[in-house]
Amino acid sequence: MIKILTTGGTIEGLDYVGDKGIKKTNISIGDFLDRANVDFEYDIESIFKKYSRAIDENDLKLLVSKVREANAKKILITHGTFTM
Repeated sequence: MIKILTTGGTIEGLDYVGDKGIKKTNISIGDFLDRANVDFEYDIESIFKKYSRAIDENDLKLLVSKVREANAKKILITHGTFTM
């Protein structure tokens, strides 16, 4: 099984629109996986929903603790493209 930890960003429906702020949509990683007809087991957990530029040190510490708590050999963390 793959544990998927989500943090927001475009892949979770947060899209930065210049000086107009953040636009929200109803997209999720689960939607992508369903449409791709994946056949492996996965568990999705939302850690926080933030634009990647807004992720701070406390968010990163929370993410690290969630990775350590995960009972999975494979972990996927989704995030915004700004942090790539």
